[in-house]
Amino acid sequence: MLRGCDISYAQGYDVDISPYDFVIVRSNDGTDKDEKMDRHAKKVLDAGKLLGFYLFSYPHLNTAKAEAAAMLEYVRPYLGKCILALDWEAKAVDYPTSYIMEFLDYIRNETGIRPFFYTFASALRTHDYSQVAKRYPLWTAHWETDTPETGDWSKWTLWQYQGDPFDLDYFAGTKQDWQNWCGKYEGGKWISKNGWLTNPEMENNAELGWTFFQSKGWTLQSVCAMLGNMEYESNINPGIWGNLSPWGDPDGKGYGLVQWTPYTRITEWMTSHGFKIDDGNGQCQKIHEEMLANAWIVTDKYPMTFQEFAKSTADPGELAWVFLYNYERPANFNQPKRAEAALKWWRYFKGAPKFSPRLNETGIEGNPYWYENNPFYTAGFGLPNCTCYVWGRWWEITGSRPDKLPTGDANTFYERAQNNGLKVGDTPELGAILVTWYSIGGHVAVVEEIHDDGTIVTSNSAWGGAFFYTQTLKPPYVYPGAPSEAYVQGFIYLETTPWGPPWTPLPDPDETPPPSPLPQPPSQTSSLIFHLKLF
Repeated sequence: MLRGCDISYAQGYDVDISPYDFVIVRSNDGTDKDEKMDRHAKKVLDAGKLLGFYLFSYPHLNTAKAEAAAMLEYVRPYLGKCILALDWEAKAVDYPTSYIMEFLDYIRNETGIRPFFYTFASALRTHDYSQVAKRYPLWTAHWETDTPETGDWSKWTLWQYQGDPFDLDYFAGTKQDWQNWCGKYEGGKWISKNGWLTNPEMENNAELGWTFFQSKGWTLQSVCAMLGNMEYESNINPGIWGNLSPWGDPDGKGYGLVQWTPYTRITEWMTSHGFKIDDGNGQCQKIHEEMLANAWIVTDKYPMTFQEFAKSTADPGELAWVFLYNYERPANFNQPKRAEAALKWWRYFKGAPKFSPRLNETGIEGNPYWYENNPFYTAGFGLPNCTCYVWGRWWEITGSRPDKLPTGDANTFYERAQNNGLKVGDTPELGAILVTWYSIGGHVAVVEEIHDDGTIVTSNSAWGGAFFYTQTLKPPYVYPGAPSEAYVQGFIYLETTPWGPPWTPLPDPDETPPPSPLPQPPSQTSSLIFHLKLF
C-alpha cells in the first residue's frame, strides 16, 4: 500500500510532499485550468514521486465532453506518467450518471487510460453508481474510519482518509500497479474453462476483447458485432470445446472464441506461436491475423472489406450480419440472435443499460443543457416551456446535443422528427418524447417510468406555467384537462442510447435457424438484455 496526498491551488508551492509516495494534483475547476497545476506537477516529478491529476466537475456550468476535453488539453504533456480522476462532489452529485459515464468514456476513448471516479461516502450510500463501477476504479473519500465506504464497488483502489487540514490518501497497490493505471489499461485476465461462463465472466472477457481489438484500430461497433457472434459460438470463452468434449477427432469439432473447426486450426497455431491454447489474447491475435490474410471473404450480400468492417461506425446489429456472412460463414445464416447480442454488447459498453429517471427539478436551474446551450433559451423561449425542456432533457440523457430534434412548436415535433431521421412509434419507451397535438402549440414531455399496469410517468415543463412537474398517464396517454381536440401523435425515440427500439437486422426470412455449434445452456445473458419498463 502506498501513501499520498492530493493538492490544488489551495496549497502553496512550498507544500511538503517528501513523506508521500504519490501526489494527485488538481488540473481543472470545470474547464478552467488550476493556476498552480504545472508547477505542482513539476515538483512531483522532480522529487521522483508518482503523479496523478483530478478534475473538479461543475456539471451545472459545463458539458461532460467540454470538461474532459479541457482536462486532456492541460495534462497531455504528462500522459503515460500520471493517473487521471474525476472529482464528483458538491452540486455534481445531483446530476445523473450519464454525465459521469460520458466524461470517463471520453477520457478512456481518447487516451486508453482508465480514469478513477472520486466521490464521498455519503454519495456512495445514496446514489446508484453501478454502471460506473463496472468499468472504472473507485477513489473513495471517507474520513475517520477504518473501513471506507465502497458503494457499488467491491473494493476501493484509492482512499482519501483525511481531509483536514490536508487531504491524505492510500493507494491499494504497488508503484508498478500505479504505473499500470498511467498507461493503456492492461488489467484483468481472461476467464477460460471448458464450461459455460456467468454474465460477469462474459463481461470480463468482453472487456478484454474490446481492449485488444481497440488497440488494433477496430471501432466499438465492429467489436460488438464480433462479440455478438462470439457469444453464440463460445460464450466468449477461449477454453470451451464443441459439445464440451475436449480433443478427440478434430473433424467437425470446434474450439475457442470463434469455435475454429477443425480445432487443430487454432490449437496448432497457438502452440507454434508460444501461447497456451486457451489464451484469450492469443486467440484474438489469431482472429486479427486471419482477417488481414484470407479468412475474411467479401460476399455479394455484404460487399464490405475487412478494413471497412473494422473501421465501421454502422449499427452493431447490422455489422453482426456482416461478420456472420463474411467471416463465420455457417451452414445456415438465419441467426438473428447474434445481431441481438451485438446490440446488447453495444448497450453494455455505452455504459447505460439502466435508465435514470428525472422526477424533480434538481440540477436544472442554470444548467447549460436548458440554458445558454439550448436553442429555445437563446431564442427567447426558455423555461418554463415544454419544447425547451425536452431538448435539454434529451441532452442530459444522451450526453450529446440532440440536433435532430425540431426547434418549432410542440405540435410540429412528431412530423419533423421523422423528417430528421428519428424513429417514432406508438409504444412508450424510457426517454422517449410523448407528443400531444392540439392546435394551440401542442405539448411534449419525456417518458421517465413505465409501469406494469401500462401507466407511464412523464417529466414536463409548461409554457407560462409550471417550471417542472411530473404526470402519470394511462393509455391512450392524453393529458387530463387537455383541449377536446387533443390527441397523442406518438413517441419519438432516442437514437444515441439503448432505450429506444433496437436497430433492425436483416435476416433471410425463408431460412430456419440452424442448430448451434455448441449445446445451448439455460440463458446466461437474459439479465443483460434489459426490458426497461422494469426500472
